[in-house]
Amino acid sequence: SRCKNPNLVPVVASLAVANLADESYTMDRTIVSDLLHAFDLTLNAEPYPPGSRFFGTPWKIALGISNVCRNETNRSYCRELKLAPLLHKGLSIALETGDSRLIRYSLLSLWRLTDVYINPK
Repeated sequence: SRCKNPNLVPVVASLAVANLADESYTMDRTIVSDLLHAFDLTLNAEPYPPGSRFFGTPWKIALGISNVCRNETNRSYCRELKLAPLLHKGLSIALETGDSRLIRYSLLSLWRLTDVYINPK
């Protein structure tokens, strides 16, 4: 079936790409920004895109972000776009609600943002 809301097409496409990303895939900075914006709104229980009736699932977006963070350029974008405070917010919510998947993927993303992931000893 066709999507009846054309504003959702880029959102769904960026989430799909994020969930399939590996260390070789460099995303456009705008897509990474949109993904982090979607994560922020989802953590606030707000629809994305704003004004739609699409409510994301925090752990699913966090999973995509953890995959995006496998690539060095994408990690740089995530650092520039202040991903760490969003992940902290996600962890706080996850600890309150007991969402183990959100905890897992938020921590994985944080780990991938660090030099430990980049230069394991």
